Amino acid sequence: MKKSLAITALFCLASAGAFGSDLGVNLPSSYPNYGTSVWNLGFSFQANSNASVVGLGNFFDGSDDDYDYGSQQVGLWTSGGTLLASTYVSPSDPVTDSAWIFNAISPVELTAGNEYVVGGQGGWDYTGVVVGATYSPDISFITDLYSYTGTGNSPLTFPVDSEGYGSGASGWFGGNIELASSVAATPEPGSFLLLGSGLVAMIGVARRRRAASRS
Repeated sequence: MKKSLAITALFCLASAGAFGSDLGVNLPSSYPNYGTSVWNLGFSFQANSNASVVGLGNFFDGSDDDYDYGSQQVGLWTSGGTLLASTYVSPSDPVTDSAWIFNAISPVELTAGNEYVVGGQGGWDYTGVVVGATYSPDISFITDLYSYTGTGNSPLTFPVDSEGYGSGASGWFGGNIELASSVAATPEPGSFLLLGSGLVAMIGVARRRRAASRS
């Protein structure tokens, strides 16, 4: 019985504390839109801690011309160009944070101190030289990266060229990452209800056991 109660308590507590996610880059409320991209666009970053990339996304401003180019492929590489993961995002997918469309991937583990590159194939609108962008605490932005293709929706290519933009006026976007957050999110109301139900059940069982032992 004690083991059963312990399992019940652990289940309730685990259900009450969910884990959220962080975008690698969050844009400020206003940013430029440079129109249709003819580049593979992205950036390099350093992992500040061991972290998991759980999604890849691409900049999306919601304009009609983006639909002309269909889905966009986004990739995550080591700094040496080894592709670790890739996925396609579609204009019909849900928009995250008003500026990105993401798709979940099998988690890719980042190693603290190592450098990585994320980039999108190009074809959708793009932004860059963004002042006031913010970053997940798990990464540090290094510099913009791109590869010129001359046309929209060219095959995904490891971006190697740079204009030297750092975090102060970062660009280009392009691709983005979504990281599993190590900070527990605020529990949903239903989680509080589940936790409360489990505790009530535990108290009731304990009272019945005490009453039975007295009789």
